[in-house]
Amino acid sequence: MRALGPARVRGVYVDTGLMREGETEFVRATFDRLGAGMVQIDHAQDFFLAGLARVCDPERKRHIIGEEFLMVQERIIESRGLLDGHWMLGQGTIYPDTIESGGTAKAETIKTHHNRVAGVQRLLEAGRVVEPLSSFYKDEVREIGAELGLPHELLERHPFPGPGLAIRCLCADAEAAPVASPDGFLIPIRSVGVQGDCRSYAPVLAIEHSAPFSQLHDIATELTNRIAGINRVVSFVQGKAALEDLRIRPSSLDPERLALLRRADAIVRKLSGLSGFERKIWQFPVVLIPLGTDASPDSVVLRPVESVDGMTAQSAAMPDALLASIAAELLGESGICSVLYDLTHKPPGTIEWE
Repeated sequence: MRALGPARVRGVYVDTGLMREGETEFVRATFDRLGAGMVQIDHAQDFFLAGLARVCDPERKRHIIGEEFLMVQERIIESRGLLDGHWMLGQGTIYPDTIESGGTAKAETIKTHHNRVAGVQRLLEAGRVVEPLSSFYKDEVREIGAELGLPHELLERHPFPGPGLAIRCLCADAEAAPVASPDGFLIPIRSVGVQGDCRSYAPVLAIEHSAPFSQLHDIATELTNRIAGINRVVSFVQGKAALEDLRIRPSSLDPERLALLRRADAIVRKLSGLSGFERKIWQFPVVLIPLGTDASPDSVVLRPVESVDGMTAQSAAMPDALLASIAAELLGESGICSVLYDLTHKPPGTIEWE
């Protein structure tokens, strides 16, 4: 904006319906402080949710969201008379995105980002995309933002995935029961992991232990190294029913489940923020999985991690008192059956679950 001037920049924030509670209001207020009217809000919830209805496959979710972004972009360009082609698309792609999308010579495609779907790729090949941050890691981007004078509350926010809550709201096609094993219960829902330069999906192992967090992390590392066919270990924290009595339920990415995840995420952010825990970690995904009972069909997985650049990450230990208060408040929500804690480092598990 400073380099080109307001007449040559068109800022549009697309509300996909996959945002966190209060996100759109935060964006509007932030940009209004930088310059009133410089960013407009495009409400596209109906388009995105319609395209994602009954879609369970994680990679298909990402492709649909990416292509829908392009369709929204085309609609905005047409409505503003920009079809003469004298425009470029600006993206906030950073270096980990480039690596994990197969954008380097030594990497396979690990992650399908909305900034690397087919339509955007065509624009890239035509020289119509500018990505000023694509050579920088997330911590370096924060330093650049500070140099530019961006507000602290914007720079210090945790990273949030482009596909939004869609990849934190897992879905299932059919009912299935956890499978007991000598080490715990195999939860028949696919979670993503990283093996070398490849992206893999595998069931999740749930364990029940009263050991301290430091020991739980060691146990989880040993299990992921020893057991073939899993890439993630979670600890059962608390629930309305025993783990062996829970079931995976047929589920989809519908407004009701997204609203439940939004409430759960808001609870976690509120309590971790008040306690100061949020400032000590890199990122805190809150994941909804269709594991529960008829009365309460979903469970919440807590995924706090410590990292520097997001390329690797360590599952972070939460104070016992904070974990107890978060679990209690989450279980007070109708529809939430249990609370689990992700103990997996990256690798072998990715930070996000899809």
